[in-house]
Amino acid sequence: MVDNPREIALFVLNRFEKRNAYPDRLLDTILSKKELSPKDRGLATELVIGTLRWLKRLDWVLERYLNKGVETTPFFLKNILRLGIYQILFLSQIPSYAIVNEMVTIAKKGAGKKAAGMVNAILRKVILEKDHIPLPTYKDDPAFYISIIFSHPLWLVKRWIKRFGVDETEKLCEANNSIPPITIRTNTLKIDRQELFSILQKKGYEPSLTIYSDDGINVKGMKSIADEPLFMDGFFTIQDEASQIIAYIVSPPPESRVLDLCAAPGGKTTHMAQLMKNKGKIVAVDRHIGRLSLLEKSCQRLGISIVDIYHGDALNLKEILKNTKPFDYILIDAPCSGLGVLRRNPDIKYRLLLEDIKRVAKTQKKLINEAFYFLKQDGVLVYSVCTFTPEETYEVINSILQKKKNFIIEPISDIVSPKLSPFITKEGFFLVLPNKSNMDGFFSARGRLINE
Repeated sequence: MVDNPREIALFVLNRFEKRNAYPDRLLDTILSKKELSPKDRGLATELVIGTLRWLKRLDWVLERYLNKGVETTPFFLKNILRLGIYQILFLSQIPSYAIVNEMVTIAKKGAGKKAAGMVNAILRKVILEKDHIPLPTYKDDPAFYISIIFSHPLWLVKRWIKRFGVDETEKLCEANNSIPPITIRTNTLKIDRQELFSILQKKGYEPSLTIYSDDGINVKGMKSIADEPLFMDGFFTIQDEASQIIAYIVSPPPESRVLDLCAAPGGKTTHMAQLMKNKGKIVAVDRHIGRLSLLEKSCQRLGISIVDIYHGDALNLKEILKNTKPFDYILIDAPCSGLGVLRRNPDIKYRLLLEDIKRVAKTQKKLINEAFYFLKQDGVLVYSVCTFTPEETYEVINSILQKKKNFIIEPISDIVSPKLSPFITKEGFFLVLPNKSNMDGFFSARGRLINE
């Protein structure tokens, strides 16, 4: 594997296209094995995420310059052109001639002189015409306009327009294409937020306190988080602000017994451990062994000792947790469509189908039903997903309420800070959309098992 950030980006995009690889995980794996400068690591990441973020718009532009169309163009050549066009249209700090030279060299190396000549000709035309390329118009077809301009699948745009209206859908798609802030969560077992904030300032970063999480800090200027001594020494971890809210919704006191399902990589697990002051017990279950190792490392780094880790599918919980007594609190951070985190994982837009949403909703209901077996009377169950589809949010909870008559919803407004009131629905659920805040999209519901 090469050390050129553009070739690394091309490799990741090719794997995504041909093998449906997860770009973020593949990129992390590759970069962990490379001794690249922070600048080159950042460029490789920017090229992968940025190209995927704007893929439909890039293909709209590319279609103008390909005789046989985008779909029939070999994926290697197509991704070289996508990378080149993305840099020309969206990375103005890189000189156009340098972009062309780099992409032509890569094309020649991988596909020969003829391909290199084609790349050279197309990219030079794009440079000349970039300010005059015709785009769809809002007036002719709002859904198609939003789909191309903001690079979202047309079926998804139409679905959101039906639910939110045209204007809100446009704002939602625009928010999904924004670059999320670097948000950290203070490890209050070692330091308080204000002290960490002051240290970050002294180190030359630009921190700002999060609005809704009492433990969060947004940080500008931190290029390589993994190499930051404050991170390595466990004074903070990385976690979006909306994700941090979930532990407050659970709100387990010290000495509680907590079951955390689908726990890895452990942001919510370790946050709950902080709220418990590292006293009590958290049983964390996940079926992804590699992600569980991340949870284990996080606990060690943060100085957390109350988490017991179990590998296995939470749908077979009775087999995993034999002879285990009921829990005071259960958090189900369920697998979902992931539509709330498109700004971090834009590839989800192109993977997801409507039947996937319906399929995962069935799994979510099964997870909750399985968890009830381990919830003690008067115990609290919190359901959380990083999405906002009706099937995975309201419909899942309503289905459970119809079947489990002794499970009642506790309004989240009774648990969390009043400053979160803009995100509390009339049903008492937590719901945040990316276009309504600078946070990821999340849904959560909290309920209690009462005596029948």
